[in-house]
Amino acid sequence: MLKYVGNGSLADIPARDLTDEEVEQFGEAFLLATGLYVKVEVKQSKALHENKNLQPESEDKGCSGC
Repeated sequence: MLKYVGNGSLADIPARDLTDEEVEQFGEAFLLATGLYVKVEVKQSKALHENKNLQPESEDKGCSGC
């Protein structure tokens, strides 16, 4: 993923954050060289890596009057 940080545009290239697929289509080196985009790392929650047994909260909160 590349984040749009520029104040301009290029022909046929969206002036917004680009998906990995779009980056591959237009060429990452070219896009970065324009100065209009910067590379961003997508980070997952640290808690998910530390606790693989993490379970989502139950929908039933035990509230009989809700």
